[in-house]
Amino acid sequence: MVRAAVVYFALATAALVAPVHTWLGDHIEPRVAGLPWSLVWVLLIILANFVVLALLHRARVVDHRES
Repeated sequence: MVRAAVVYFALATAALVAPVHTWLGDHIEPRVAGLPWSLVWVLLIILANFVVLALLHRARVVDHRES
């Protein structure tokens, strides 16, 4: 599970830098709740990172390995 999380965070980081960001997230339109898509894209990545970190914390994978 930890390895999958590391791969996920690497992909999430790649989604915030060129060329992936310029391909998927670097647009003003469409607007979501009045916000430009470029801002919504970054907020979605941050929200997804929060969810993955919460799942890792709930699973307590790291704590289990340390003890």
